Amino acid sequence: MSSADDAGIVRVTDDLVLLLTVDFFAPVLDDPYDFGRATAANALSDIYACGGEPRWALSIAAFPQGLFPEETFRQVMQGGIDLMWQEGCAVVGGHTIDDQEMKFGFAVTGAVHPQKVITKAGAFPDDLIFVTKPLGSGIYSTALKAGKLGRQEIDDLTVLMVTTNRKACAAMLAAGAHAATDITGFSLMGHGHELALASGGMLELSASALNFLPRVKEYYDGGYCPGGLYRNRRFVHPFLVDTENWEDWQTDLACDPQTSGGLLVAIPPTNETVFLNAMAECPLQVSRLGIFREGKPGYIKLIK
Repeated sequence: MSSADDAGIVRVTDDLVLLLTVDFFAPVLDDPYDFGRATAANALSDIYACGGEPRWALSIAAFPQGLFPEETFRQVMQGGIDLMWQEGCAVVGGHTIDDQEMKFGFAVTGAVHPQKVITKAGAFPDDLIFVTKPLGSGIYSTALKAGKLGRQEIDDLTVLMVTTNRKACAAMLAAGAHAATDITGFSLMGHGHELALASGGMLELSASALNFLPRVKEYYDGGYCPGGLYRNRRFVHPFLVDTENWEDWQTDLACDPQTSGGLLVAIPPTNETVFLNAMAECPLQVSRLGIFREGKPGYIKLIK
């Protein structure tokens, strides 16, 4: 594969492809157990984006000795392990170092049949573009660090981050998805650009279809924006077409770096109902954002 996909794709036999990925980061939730779960869900997303099933994982941890009680680290580890087991993925080992800042994550190996691998490179003109989770986790996480999130907002952020993309993966496979990627630190716009570039066309995205966490605009207006938002916007700006159709805040929020975000999926238009029916049991709202079109590879046309 040559489309810079979310996981390493290694064909082992005529019937088996291994998917390999790794991800870890500093705490984005205050509760240690939930932080561990969020890191696991985030690491698994790369496997699900490629249509695979996670099989084995290795934990990766940096823990500052003496700064936190050992029980805190135990809860982080337990949260990650519990979510991995929930998804049918065995944690078979790992590595821990002493560091000045806590970080945690996983290296994950998944499996998929060669004919079922989904990459960023397969979208066809007129495919419908869906996102399987609300946007705004970067804004919420920044507000959380500033002590500005209420209890409901913390719960909403936690549910978003610990909900895996397993059901979204099953739904896109049932609907014959042509292409997919997961939305993480490069944001909706950045990962959308990657999918469009790999597939040799452009995305057409509607501002009216953007789906955000409930109070994300309020926190954005309050200035709780991660630095990655502006880096993402600077990168994707040359690839945006008809920018006047979106308000600046909408473009900014579409560049918000996500943690454990949803899948960005290209679905054949004839299979939209199949996909939405399969997504009905997911606790988070799926959004149809636009269409994949013929055009300059990697460009994103903004419509109202």
